[in-house]
Amino acid sequence: MNAGKISVPTVSPISPVSQLVNLLVVSLFIAIPSIKKSGDPTSRTVKLGMATVYATSVIVSVATESSPPFVLAGQLMNLFVKLRFVLVSLPLLLAGCNGPQPSTVAESPTPAPTTSPSPAPATPQSQPDQSPATVASETEDRLISPRGIGAAQLGMTLGELKQKLGTEAEFTVESPFIVDFDAIAVRQAGEVQFYILYLAGQSFTDQDVIQGILTDNAKFRTAEDVGPGTLIADAEETYGNVTLSYNTDNESREYARFANQPAGNLSFSTGNGNASLAGIYASPTSDYNETEQFKPDAAIQSILVVCLTEDCVQTSPSS
Repeated sequence: MNAGKISVPTVSPISPVSQLVNLLVVSLFIAIPSIKKSGDPTSRTVKLGMATVYATSVIVSVATESSPPFVLAGQLMNLFVKLRFVLVSLPLLLAGCNGPQPSTVAESPTPAPTTSPSPAPATPQSQPDQSPATVASETEDRLISPRGIGAAQLGMTLGELKQKLGTEAEFTVESPFIVDFDAIAVRQAGEVQFYILYLAGQSFTDQDVIQGILTDNAKFRTAEDVGPGTLIADAEETYGNVTLSYNTDNESREYARFANQPAGNLSFSTGNGNASLAGIYASPTSDYNETEQFKPDAAIQSILVVCLTEDCVQTSPSS
């Protein structure tokens, strides 16, 4: 500024980055109270977020005297669609837990061959390959971890998964699957291994990145040997105190969270309020219900692994 000249402040145009930051801040201030109030309002969160897109567009348009609000709304809506998966998935995992606990996988001992005395040379019997490498490979193929389920890992594309599983795997679209989500069922030898989740009403191509995986196949287990079919009582001994809950706004699907479960992006499904519940709840019930009591025969029905950050999308796990 030159000496002696009076400077008149001007308003600089808002950059696209600032527009996005404003959108996220306003969206979170609107969405978080709703989530806390009703426990799991997935559809309400998305609708409020979409309304916020247009509101932010009006503010940006007035401040910069640039494009009409509806043009900016269209541009920002593309960004919002990319964020919807996280916004919709977050209520499923509001009960974030502690980090993964160290564990070890025991190697199955190889039975020693027995031979009876005989004058004739005995023909050696072939034994199944139980080398450490083989055991580790089989365990990895069936492992549920914060990064994925078996061969399906968060951050890889659908095309990469198809290449990894080969031509014998079948990929079938199931729509609708659960509220807000469609799925691709992945089968091997006619048996569903797991489901790749994506937003309902959207398409999912070989170039799309996997951000949600669910399995109800009992052969898939965590490093601590917990999986579909595990009794809640046994899982509680492994992961600590359990709390069960369900919300009528979320198809009354019931979930269990443990005090020391492997990670916050793992969700354990245990029942459904419209059919059967694993938990024992006080009566009368409300929209959101929670308990620490459960039936003796209650078991985990499925496990969901969801991507909640950009980290699992930007870096594909090595094959």
